[in-house]
Amino acid sequence: AVATAKNITKTEYRARQTKDYLSPDEMNECEKFRIHEAYGMEVTKELVEKDNSGRLIGAIAALEAILSPPEEIILDSKTGKQYPLPPAFVTGKDRAERDKLPFCMDWGNYSAKWLARFNLGLHHILGRLVAGEEITAADPHLLNMTAIAIQCAAHIKAILGFTVPTDCQPIWLLATLVEQLGLKLACRKQGPRGQQVKFFSLSKSELEFALQVIAHRQKQRSSYLETQPSHSFEPVLSPVSTPPHNCIGNPHLEGVDTTQPEEALGQRGSWAEGQESLSPASSTDRITLLHCVETLRSGIAQGVEAVKGILKRWTTDLRWETVLELEAQALGELRSLEAAIPEFYEWLSEEVLPMEG
Repeated sequence: AVATAKNITKTEYRARQTKDYLSPDEMNECEKFRIHEAYGMEVTKELVEKDNSGRLIGAIAALEAILSPPEEIILDSKTGKQYPLPPAFVTGKDRAERDKLPFCMDWGNYSAKWLARFNLGLHHILGRLVAGEEITAADPHLLNMTAIAIQCAAHIKAILGFTVPTDCQPIWLLATLVEQLGLKLACRKQGPRGQQVKFFSLSKSELEFALQVIAHRQKQRSSYLETQPSHSFEPVLSPVSTPPHNCIGNPHLEGVDTTQPEEALGQRGSWAEGQESLSPASSTDRITLLHCVETLRSGIAQGVEAVKGILKRWTTDLRWETVLELEAQALGELRSLEAAIPEFYEWLSEEVLPMEG
């Protein structure tokens, strides 16, 4: 059902996340959007099953993290010990959870998991395996990782979620760790009968799939960083109204637009900011909705505070209806607004940005 669901836009997906109830079809559409965004490939029945309700993409994200080098090494001048700092996108994910969910104690603790795996030496071992090397149970780095795991069994249980037995075998430990990262070990034997040695490597199918997804994630991250402006965004040129030449002796009720007639709606957006709040029912009539869109567009031209002031006069439903209509009319302006105000979609909730009046 997920693979055959209708495609939706990012704005529609975000709007549905604020609703208390979604129909089964809407839930499938949201799940299809999430999977497509996460993997960057066509959503098929096989991919939905492989995703396993988001568990696989979480594992691949952890794989990307541990394959990435530390952001920096912090040196303690008193003790001389070195402390690796997790990559920026890992610490940023932790910080985002704590900022957006301050009262939730069930945070992901991605930095702690990265540090546990790094201190075990998994970063270096995985780097060799991803490069195509094979490893045996007698590998010195693997033996060192096993000794550390046995010594820190309580910490591994608390952070990584599995029990390390006192007689832990190196290959079992490695297989358990890579399985948490969405990978599997492949084995081949070499040598005469009775003297065979097992060589272990990463399964190619799982590795190739994971690397493809990691490349997609890195491309997404780069695209997002490229769209980030320096605390401000380019204003959208708005129409200018001037009074007619004979207005002094014989005043008129309205001025004359100097722009094209089809942009006349944009003029009404400027004076509408001083009007009273609109609080329509869940379904807004078309004329009112178009008027709200032009009001928002005029606010974009004036800056962040103007946008916030406009949203404060509307209910949550009207805010979302206006944004969806803006996406249909001027997608470029909406994307610029998203880049300039990262918390814009949070402002669409009256719990975050209360309605005034």
